[in-house]
Amino acid sequence: MNLCGFLDGFVRVGYEIIWADRPEDLAAHTAPDENGNQAPIPPKSLTFIPAKVTENRALMAADPATLPI
Repeated sequence: MNLCGFLDGFVRVGYEIIWADRPEDLAAHTAPDENGNQAPIPPKSLTFIPAKVTENRALMAADPATLPI
């Protein structure tokens, strides 16, 4: 399965993360706003970008032990 560039949306309700293919599928999830009224939770998005740990120069410089032996 190739997930490169795959975009997915989610909202967090308490400790649960709810995923959907489209942001409008998440509109039913609400939380109290600053006035105490129920309002839709703005969805966040996640895009999968494949990479190798060795391509993360900052991580490799900070902790080279990240690589499995």
